[in-house]
Amino acid sequence: MKIITAKTAAEASARAFDIVNELMRRDQLQVMGLATGSTPLDLYKQICESNLDFSRCTSVNLDEYVGLKPTDPQSYHYFMQEHH
Repeated sequence: MKIITAKTAAEASARAFDIVNELMRRDQLQVMGLATGSTPLDLYKQICESNLDFSRCTSVNLDEYVGLKPTDPQSYHYFMQEHH
């Protein structure tokens, strides 16, 4: 495991995006585990604003609750739709 440190959340998000971008460029990103909360929002914003093609990548929602409808404000699906 490689640990990368950053001085700010913005710097951490930029570094994370660089890693995602490089893995996508090399066709080495097949599965992404996506979390809710405020920490990854800047990274998600950068991903949404990019021209990266995730059509061959699977995402796994790490924080979903069993039984919630996608329209429930407490669901992961709702969170991701609100923050894309």
